[in-house]
Amino acid sequence: EFLFNDESILLAKRAYKPAKGEWGLPGGFLELNETLQDGALRELKEETNLEGDFINIIGTCSHYGSIFGDILLIGVHIHVHDYSNMKAGDDAEELNFFSINNLPEIAFDCHTKIINKFIKSI
Repeated sequence: EFLFNDESILLAKRAYKPAKGEWGLPGGFLELNETLQDGALRELKEETNLEGDFINIIGTCSHYGSIFGDILLIGVHIHVHDYSNMKAGDDAEELNFFSINNLPEIAFDCHTKIINKFIKSI
């Protein structure tokens, strides 16, 4: 999932392993019989308490993780209308907007690739 506001990206500090305490894109896994759009909006709500509109797919990236095995990450752009109810939840310990020109170290290479694809597209 991907949130962009005034040249800033919303990142989540991870509450659990892998990469506990590191910054990454908020998101999670699709559930059985769930569409990409429905899963992205559900994960957005669980991680950030935000709601929005699915805009498009930014890109994909695959990698092998020691905990979950083979992962196909699908980065999506979601437009959020109102950030006033934002609060960290589920797997997110903290949420923060970061300027695209001053990002923290990102926990996962695939998250970095998706962020870079999005920045190039704007």
